[in-house]
Amino acid sequence: AVVSTQSSEGEEEEPAMFDAWDEVNTCVETISESTPRLSICNLNWDRVTATDIFVMCQSSLPVGGSVRQVHVYPSQFGKEQMAKERERGPEIERDQEEEREEKSEYSNEALRKYQVERLKYYYAIVTCDSTATADQLYKELDGVEYQLSSSILDLRYVPDDIEFDDDPPSSTCVSMPDMTSYKPPQFTTTALQNSSVKLTWDETDQN
Repeated sequence: AVVSTQSSEGEEEEPAMFDAWDEVNTCVETISESTPRLSICNLNWDRVTATDIFVMCQSSLPVGGSVRQVHVYPSQFGKEQMAKERERGPEIERDQEEEREEKSEYSNEALRKYQVERLKYYYAIVTCDSTATADQLYKELDGVEYQLSSSILDLRYVPDDIEFDDDPPSSTCVSMPDMTSYKPPQFTTTALQNSSVKLTWDETDQN
């Protein structure tokens, strides 16, 4: 989380703080060529479901285009980390100044690193009716902030020959929900802001 660098004279410089954006990357094999499937990474999966992504895509579809289905899957990294957390909770560095207090606090930068890593626990696969539709979604949504949440959408094309049969999806959507009752998630990914970071591991499921 903290990296020390050396100056040209060999003197140790001030440690570089953890950079959240450097830690967010794609969670599934991707290619640069267009295909009808897109992966979406870098979202707060404690808040966002396949239904939310399905709804989000509708406003960016080309005329006549459609999304056939959206699945959210756990990444390999996410499966490994969640297995560890089920046994002993999250591994987050404690603030040394608070270790002796009864209610010790986590280091804010260590907590930020952990919460950013949680963005990589899952990824979504959006299956479109055509490559042209996927191209339009990529053009309109890649690099866009989701719902003022501070989470920036990361879209990539997924090869046609990649299968996702190893794990059941955590959520699935194949059609629009009842929009009279649907409410988009309202949240802020505090780990991507210059503010105090909120731990979400032990929260009640928001979905």
